[in-house]
Amino acid sequence: AASHVTAAELDEFALSVGESASRAGLDYPEFTVTPSRDGDEFVIVDFVEPQIGNLRAFGFASLSDEARRETTWRARDTGLPIGTPPLVLVSDTEPLTSIGIGLPRYTAGAAVDTLDERRAAYEGSVYATFRMDELVRGVQHGDLADDIVLVDVEAEAFLYGDLDGAAPMSMNTSDPRVAEFDIAGRTWRILVDDDTAALSATERALPVFIMASGLAVAALLIGLGTSVQRSRRRAEDAAAGSSDELEALTGAAREGIITVDGSGRVVA
Repeated sequence: AASHVTAAELDEFALSVGESASRAGLDYPEFTVTPSRDGDEFVIVDFVEPQIGNLRAFGFASLSDEARRETTWRARDTGLPIGTPPLVLVSDTEPLTSIGIGLPRYTAGAAVDTLDERRAAYEGSVYATFRMDELVRGVQHGDLADDIVLVDVEAEAFLYGDLDGAAPMSMNTSDPRVAEFDIAGRTWRILVDDDTAALSATERALPVFIMASGLAVAALLIGLGTSVQRSRRRAEDAAAGSSDELEALTGAAREGIITVDGSGRVVA
């Protein structure tokens, strides 16, 4: 999950994230905005799940990358899930082909019917990411996984597999080995690199599975993030209320008041 902040809010935001992670007992590294603090506004990753293997993304400013920036703004402006072109995840140390699907997060209860309203209510984004090799081989077992090729048509780039030349970019979808899908605002082409093979229901359903999985994960994270934020606000409100009540009580008391800890020692 990532939060939208302005340059003027950045220092306070960074301090707040670090303190919140510490209070929650989350094993996050020191919060640092990467790769740069340059700019007027930021969408910064401030929550990752699972933590193991993904902590390099903590503090990443997604607007610093053109592909992620375009995806973030398209999702914000449309209110729809938007996918990235093929990219390498910040958490990966090797150039593994991956994708992300982003969903915008708006202020609870705010009107989001128009473009201006969505931009004004935008609070951040939630992303579900996939390493394509792991995903395809997890869905399509056996040797057929080696024959599958996935292409991002707009980016003219391979998502999974490889063929010589530009064949996957130009093959006609009337070919029984080829199918195209709109996946989170992007056009994917899937084909089987086998002269005798035709796309089965499993291969044709693969991009749909990716989309559904991404939305499910993103929706879960949005719910979790919203719940955490609400719980934090309730705790802060309760603490403020308790402090006011205690101050009023001590101010009105006619007798002396002492405070003891759990061991019975007087501390105030």
